[in-house]
Amino acid sequence: MNPLKWITLLYLLSSPVVGCRIASETHHTSKDQQRTRIADDSTIIQGTMRFIEVVGGCWQLETSDNRHYELMGQDLESIYVDGLKVELEVKPVKGVNSICQVGDMVQVLQIMRVFN
Repeated sequence: MNPLKWITLLYLLSSPVVGCRIASETHHTSKDQQRTRIADDSTIIQGTMRFIEVVGGCWQLETSDNRHYELMGQDLESIYVDGLKVELEVKPVKGVNSICQVGDMVQVLQIMRVFN
């Protein structure tokens, strides 16, 4: 491996960057777009999953009020469907950057509902 590749690899491993496949999401609940708090700084949001063609492809949640979120969490593959409407319990993530940068970073605490 050439030195430039090593430097790039070391930088990526040492920085607080989260890969774009982690996800994206949005904050809003009802048609009046009110947010609902159910735990310490967690929020219930509804939105539509979108696949964005940047950096090899990134997932984003878009709300009806045009907010955009990038999701972090485990077992999110089931909601990575372009156009899928979901309701999630999330909380904001501070101090973490993403390669994708397609929305505010949130940690998914629970997938509440998937709409058909």
